Amino acid sequence: MTRAPKAAAPTAGARSSSEATFDVVRPDPAGTIQSLASLGYTPESAVADLIDNSIAAKAKRIRIEFRWEGADESWAAIVDDGEGMDERALIKGLTVGGRGLDARAQDDLGRFGMGLKTASFSQARQLIVASRPDKGSWITRTWDVDHVLEVGDWELMRGCPPPAAAILDGLTGSMPGPGTVVLWRRLTRLAASESQPGDDWAKREFHVLVERIERHLGMVFARYFNKRSSRLVMELNGRPIVGWDPFLARNKFVEALPLERPLPGVTVQGFVLPHRSRLTDDEYIDGGGPRGWLDQQGFYVYRRDRLIVAGDWLKLGGFRKDEKHVLARIAVDLPPEQDLEWALDVKKSTATPPPALVRHLARVGKATRERAGAVVSHRGRVVRDRQTSSEDFTWKTLIQFGQTRFVINREHALIRELLERNSGVRSDLNAVLTMIESTLPVGVIRTTPETSAGLAGPSDDEIVPDDVLEMASRMLEVLMNRRVKPADALARVTRMPPFSDYPALASLLSGTDHAESHGGDR
Repeated sequence: MTRAPKAAAPTAGARSSSEATFDVVRPDPAGTIQSLASLGYTPESAVADLIDNSIAAKAKRIRIEFRWEGADESWAAIVDDGEGMDERALIKGLTVGGRGLDARAQDDLGRFGMGLKTASFSQARQLIVASRPDKGSWITRTWDVDHVLEVGDWELMRGCPPPAAAILDGLTGSMPGPGTVVLWRRLTRLAASESQPGDDWAKREFHVLVERIERHLGMVFARYFNKRSSRLVMELNGRPIVGWDPFLARNKFVEALPLERPLPGVTVQGFVLPHRSRLTDDEYIDGGGPRGWLDQQGFYVYRRDRLIVAGDWLKLGGFRKDEKHVLARIAVDLPPEQDLEWALDVKKSTATPPPALVRHLARVGKATRERAGAVVSHRGRVVRDRQTSSEDFTWKTLIQFGQTRFVINREHALIRELLERNSGVRSDLNAVLTMIESTLPVGVIRTTPETSAGLAGPSDDEIVPDDVLEMASRMLEVLMNRRVKPADALARVTRMPPFSDYPALASLLSGTDHAESHGGDR
């Protein structure tokens, strides 16, 4: 039966209106719940907020389930084996603002006591929570946004709607001990509006978002997956979630700057990641993280090992994200008592450093960026340091009319020989080279994350691809045909790009027929 909305009229407490010095003004349920749903949560930040509650409940295993059944019947659930709640605790946990800024345990990742409700309302019209304390039975409560809007009051429904009962039974049936299940139904962000189960496009978009959530959780909670004393296991649709380390700690080529402690409980440390040539293809793809190399540079702010900010320059000193500094990443660890100083938002996804730390963070950021910039430009710097001939560069830069252009170096030994040996088609060859120069997509190269950390290099110091070896052998032959001494030719080839990226190339070339045939010149 439909009931008329209840008016949220102001009251004056126990005293008469003539004696009262205040008015009690209660927020309108409909406006409040819709405002909470509009706080700007993404699907991945909303799920991460629920995971915080599971970790605070000392969960050792967290299961995340997503099921596609079209707009009306798709659902998502977070199931943990942590300390369950009795009826009183469950109702308090589902009360908007029920906990406020009460004192919290050291391992509590909560901030305002709002995450469960705000995150859920932002993604679903129906929030169902079932919990079982130790040696207790399952207790279930349901927030239905449409019901609250209809009745105009904060009516928390006991139990769950009949269509959700079978889902809950399936999720709780395999749990022998305490735990909690958070179930979202009538999804608003994950499932396209009015989509049907057979809608392939909507289904594909649903699973794209699920994959994005998986990568995000692997980044945010990576430290929890590696703890020896209380290692957390997290699964998504039956698959273990793998943690992502933005600092590539296991790579021997990572440069770690000194650890600093600018304030009590705060640590800051810069990391310069390896050049592309020091990473295998798999390492390079993994190192780019969920958002790619260009966007993952910057500060990483952690609170109780939970990642809050992932790759951001925090509006410090004019720093901006560019391809020159893609290898710069800085870890900042905060104590929970600095939440207010860092202006941590309710979504736990943005933070602003306090004035006392700005200068220090800017200094560490500048030092890390300078070192990262040096690594990115290392290839060119090494070549100049070794006094490689200008003829050995494939590309040259020209500045004309205030603009920089890249042109192919016609004096490069291989290109020069090609032009000289094919004099009959020299004009055609020059036309082809000019066309390549004029169509070089410089803008795309500079803004594409996959190329921003440098050109592709070898996957291992001891491996030289066949095409590189063949090209280097041909270069060696051309130089020696120009009466360059074999030792000098070999040294020149091995220090010119791209051959300088392959340390094993020198030993391979020294045993080639070209080098051996000129042995008397050594």
